[in-house]
Amino acid sequence: MSAFTRTINRIRTFFRGETMPVFSELKSSLAPHQQKWKSTYEGHPPWESNIVRPTNMGTIAASEIARLVMLEYDGEFSEELENEIFQRQVVRGFLDRYEKTLALGGCVMKPYTVNGIVHIDFAYPTTYIISDMDTDGTILDITFLDYQIAPNGEEAFIRLERHLFERAETRYIITNRVYRSDKNAKIDVANIGAILGGAETLDFSVIPEWAEKAREFEMQNIIAPLHAYIKPAVANHIDSASSEAVSIFARAMEVMQRIDEHIAGLVREFAVKEARIHVDERAIQPELEAGTLPHLKYDLYKGLRTAVGESSFFSIFSPEIYSQQHLDVLDEYFRQFEDAVGLAHGTWSKPERVQRTAAEVTAQKHKTAVTVTSNQQNLQDAFEQLAYAISVWTHYPAIPPEIEVTPSWDDSQWRDYDAEVKSMQEDVARGLIRPEIYLMKRYRVTEEEALKMMPGSEDLAREANELIIQQGGVR
Repeated sequence: MSAFTRTINRIRTFFRGETMPVFSELKSSLAPHQQKWKSTYEGHPPWESNIVRPTNMGTIAASEIARLVMLEYDGEFSEELENEIFQRQVVRGFLDRYEKTLALGGCVMKPYTVNGIVHIDFAYPTTYIISDMDTDGTILDITFLDYQIAPNGEEAFIRLERHLFERAETRYIITNRVYRSDKNAKIDVANIGAILGGAETLDFSVIPEWAEKAREFEMQNIIAPLHAYIKPAVANHIDSASSEAVSIFARAMEVMQRIDEHIAGLVREFAVKEARIHVDERAIQPELEAGTLPHLKYDLYKGLRTAVGESSFFSIFSPEIYSQQHLDVLDEYFRQFEDAVGLAHGTWSKPERVQRTAAEVTAQKHKTAVTVTSNQQNLQDAFEQLAYAISVWTHYPAIPPEIEVTPSWDDSQWRDYDAEVKSMQEDVARGLIRPEIYLMKRYRVTEEEALKMMPGSEDLAREANELIIQQGGVR
């Protein structure tokens, strides 16, 4: 039996109400990395120091990819009620949530009901633990952490909400437990076991909004999890046996550190070699006695005492600054960072630094396109999962209707429409496609409008109508 299987069995034992300490073994293999991604996203990477200040390149990359993915998004659900929930609670303000999703390494959208009204929680890594996943990436077993301080402000509590999907039995089980916690503790999956220790389960009424939670709730005829998992389109290279998501900048941590350290070195280079005027203190003795050594705005003057017998002097200190060499190295680091996050060279690096052919420019553009479209597909999959989950909570115990999720992405920022149109022109000339298909693409019109645009279309329509009349049809 593998360590992973033993852990799952212990979790199941715990949720049957037996010993609490087994939960201390409930850990994700990604937990230490998730902490680093979170602190890096919040502007405090592991390498931060008084000398090395973060440039937040990971945050900037997550923001840029989120912007490209969500540019002009206009998707909708086919069912009116579910679509209203989707538009109001998900689409509105989703760009900020999606940036966090990419940076932190995923997000689980979890619908739930309060007095018959569906709400949606957005849970990020360090606030949930995935215990089991199917080979297709479907989450079968997940536990959510909810931390609250009591109304009296003196006590803190943790609620653990486990969702177990038994696919073969089409059964879904939601289990809740509440425990006392330290209100000053930092709550996340990395230290939950140590915080809870051997605590006993408590009544849900300790937190008013938990009072209506069921200790255990079982649902039948469920064919998919009642939550949706958004995964950044990056393979898990930390634990290759896991399908759990990783941060969009997980592979860029090392080069991000090099960028920050190099910029710190560049700042030091300018500071150390800043221009100064060295002056013999004896040459300005009256000014020194009067306390009037001129510093100007940038402390330009620096007083020195020369050896006895040397003549008084002023000396300008202005060594050469090798800034271009530093900037060239920094630019190479930026290129490595672009490769690591899947964006084209020139996103942050200087595109003119390297001479590139037209094919190389296209290849770089294609790299960004692949990153964006892959993330869009992952988002589409998550929205389809969410549509089913919302529908179940809206209609249960009745069988929910099938919902079509219509995506609408704007990919014009990287597609070469001129080249595509020219290629279609050639296909029309060779008789490979119909002319109206080309017109639809070229002028972005419907097929009916394209047919009307074609030469002789009025004559063709007149002949068609005459044929219908001759055959006794109706015009």
